[in-house]
Amino acid sequence: MLLDEVLQDRDIGRQILEKYARDKSVYATRAIDELRLALEHETENSKFNNVQLLKIMRKPLHDQIGENKPILFFYMAKYFSKYPDIKTYLRNLRMRQSHSGIYERKYGKQINEYLE
Repeated sequence: MLLDEVLQDRDIGRQILEKYARDKSVYATRAIDELRLALEHETENSKFNNVQLLKIMRKPLHDQIGENKPILFFYMAKYFSKYPDIKTYLRNLRMRQSHSGIYERKYGKQINEYLE
């Protein structure tokens, strides 16, 4: 949700990140810190694109969740497929990755709908 705010409006996103100090999850805190650091290094002429910001947030979470990676992917598709560049990135990523049969049966159809 924080990333969504940043993608919609950088200034409001920065304000929210300033007030949101820590998360209960160490890995979520790490992802938020990485996002905050990236935004601090942006300049008017050099901004991260949407996919780059998603990758910045995804890495710490992806590294932590082990077997639940398909669930992270499901939520990324659900919340970020409204951004065309992220939708394309996720669609391409989905084509390159294999997913567990259990998760594919549970989430595959919905993921495909989000990424159509």
